[in-house]
Amino acid sequence: NKTSEALASAIPFDKLAPVNEIPFSSARKWSAIAFDTDDLRGVFALGAPEFLRPYLGAAGQDDAPLWQALQTQAKEWTAQGLRVLLIAMYPDPHALQDDGDASRLPAPLQPMGLVSLSDELRPDARETLQAFIDIGVTPKIISGDNPETVAALAQQAGLRDLQIVSGLDLEQMDDRTFDETAKRATVFGRITPQQKQRLVKALRRQGHYVAMTGDGVNDVLSLKEANLSIAMESGSQATRNVADIVLLKDQFSALPFALTEGQRIISGMEDIIKLNVAYSAIMGVVIIASVLVALFPISLQQASLANFFAVGIPGVLIAMWARPGARQDNRNARIFHFIMPPILTTSILSLLVMYGVLWEKLYTEGALGAGVPLEQVSAAIAKYLPYAQTAVVTFLTFALLALVIFVKPPFKALAVISPVSQNKRYALLALGLMLVYLLIMATPFGRTLYGLELLNPTTLAVLALALAIWAALVMLMWRKHSVETFLGLESEPT
Repeated sequence: NKTSEALASAIPFDKLAPVNEIPFSSARKWSAIAFDTDDLRGVFALGAPEFLRPYLGAAGQDDAPLWQALQTQAKEWTAQGLRVLLIAMYPDPHALQDDGDASRLPAPLQPMGLVSLSDELRPDARETLQAFIDIGVTPKIISGDNPETVAALAQQAGLRDLQIVSGLDLEQMDDRTFDETAKRATVFGRITPQQKQRLVKALRRQGHYVAMTGDGVNDVLSLKEANLSIAMESGSQATRNVADIVLLKDQFSALPFALTEGQRIISGMEDIIKLNVAYSAIMGVVIIASVLVALFPISLQQASLANFFAVGIPGVLIAMWARPGARQDNRNARIFHFIMPPILTTSILSLLVMYGVLWEKLYTEGALGAGVPLEQVSAAIAKYLPYAQTAVVTFLTFALLALVIFVKPPFKALAVISPVSQNKRYALLALGLMLVYLLIMATPFGRTLYGLELLNPTTLAVLALALAIWAALVMLMWRKHSVETFLGLESEPT
């Protein structure tokens, strides 16, 4: 491992054939090797001082002068961010037995000295961690090293207000305290692979989206539990096999940009989904309801116009204008809360607009009343249905474009479903498309192309009133969570 490589680099020596060996384990926090030669005889253990201490006998007691000296030096080094290991030996080389994670050392071991190792921070570590914090990510450092060493390195990397926890303390906690600690603490030291896995599970259980980075076999369990697992290119094959992302050249600095871009895409997709689902549901409800009375509320030409203006153009531009934001839970609940009031109010008011305009035209034509031949009524309906359909598609288009404004409201009065946005382009887009729609309806070519008719001022005034009523109803239902309350669902705060 890298510790052995560092020792071999700093202290050159001739290789000797061991008679037995116990490899390092993240669960035990020590390794051991036994030699039986004239030059070197005995069992030699290397590991975390607190994990080798139980094997030291009297030398590991609190009042033992040697242990006190070792502990003082170890604290001094760990405060500097150095990793400290204890070397201890046992004279009988045949007393070492490898039983995997259940292996034990012969006792009492004789302390021989301490070794300090320094971990080199990556040049971009400080900038990368700060970039994560800036986009709403809470970094947590989980390591098998001494908690104080890990904390010192974290401070060198720019992290502040650290909450430090040791794996030895975690072992004593019940599930509730463990979960609270997993959420609160930022630095975890002397952690076993099983504790790493449990920490990830605890965070996910509390609704957090967890990304886990690892490079060794001991990280596989926690990587498999994470929402997003990230491995180093230089890491073990096992970690690369289970990882969702492998960092080429071990470049952590690529992660903040990737995460920011992902947040931007998800944010834009959510807004687009809201508009698309609302449009599709409204059209479906209006068409189904109208089929019952054999009058189609909107022609195919008009539907293509409404779709292009209310969904097509906004969808493309929203995807381009989307900005990253911190992850929010219950996305489906937020989408449901957004779309249901517009679906209900727009569908009902669209039908009222259609039948109201059609009734007014038939009444003015004199096609209503007792004694009017059925043929005359049918002819009048056929004559004025395109006009009523134009009123419906106009109301639908304007209502759906108003939803674009509510997605990113430009001022507080409209910030009912979403917070006030400094990005005014959404509102300007919606108002601009409304103006373009009116221009299309005002030109003969536009009316012919999309099957529209020119609406008179009275009808336009009725549509303006209907839109005002629609906006008031939608905002009220959003504020009161009316749909969720009616269905007995838990509502998300807005």
